[in-house]
Amino acid sequence: MEKAGVACINFGHAVFANIHTGLQIKPDDPEEMKRVETLIEGIHQMALGMNGSTSGEHGTGLARRDLLAK
Repeated sequence: MEKAGVACINFGHAVFANIHTGLQIKPDDPEEMKRVETLIEGIHQMALGMNGSTSGEHGTGLARRDLLAK
């Protein structure tokens, strides 16, 4: 998050190793939104690289559907 210059709040359920990422974004800033897209992809790839998943208690949704096969 620091590299991308995006503010973030992380919280979760330690017992389930479930982490939620709350990005604090400016949707009207096209440059920030590009960084956010890259950041989100990196977060998902990091989770997968740690033998985790990109879905949790709330399901997968449209934003993560392409990652289901991974």
